[in-house]
Amino acid sequence: MKNLHYTYPDFMNTNGSKAAIIGVINDLYSSSASSNAPARVKRANDITHEYIVNIQAQRFGLNGSFIVYAFLGPPPSKSSSIDWLLAPSLIGSHGFFSNPGMTSKMAVTGAIPLTSSLLESVAEGKLASILVCDVVPYLQANLVWAVARTVDGVEVPAAAVPGLRVSVVTAHAMKAENDTSFPVWSEWTTLKNVTRGKAGGTSLG
Repeated sequence: MKNLHYTYPDFMNTNGSKAAIIGVINDLYSSSASSNAPARVKRANDITHEYIVNIQAQRFGLNGSFIVYAFLGPPPSKSSSIDWLLAPSLIGSHGFFSNPGMTSKMAVTGAIPLTSSLLESVAEGKLASILVCDVVPYLQANLVWAVARTVDGVEVPAAAVPGLRVSVVTAHAMKAENDTSFPVWSEWTTLKNVTRGKAGGTSLG
């Protein structure tokens, strides 16, 4: 950053060393950075758990743009797209943008962060913990997805969306050993049983 004569406001009160920069980043983004933020760390061994809903589909499969919505619990009855967007159970959504008349089978992938919604479920007493052993059965019972066309908001059955594959992935990180090192993250792992066998979920293989 010195070579580019540029820095970030958060780094201005440091000496610019690698250790100082890492320390600032850890202060900003660690689980204890905000007393108002729900704790993501399992207290017994200081492991951070993260979860993501991955969505893959053929971009031009519905002859126009469409949106995939993910919920924790059944989506509300929809009279317009606003009903789903304002639903308390909504985790998030991902749009697939395309022009009518395109016939390519190109598959694209999007991601919806899931961790915050799970932490809310823990806080509400609906989910025992953020650990995989608790999250998997909870998501099997509660993770729902729905699809609607962008142009008119009409719902499309998940089974009718070419190439739709919804999956959940997770990774964990050990707490940084000290203020001058980053947490060590694991590889991302697909929790196949969460969506296996459901329309638009992972395959049975």
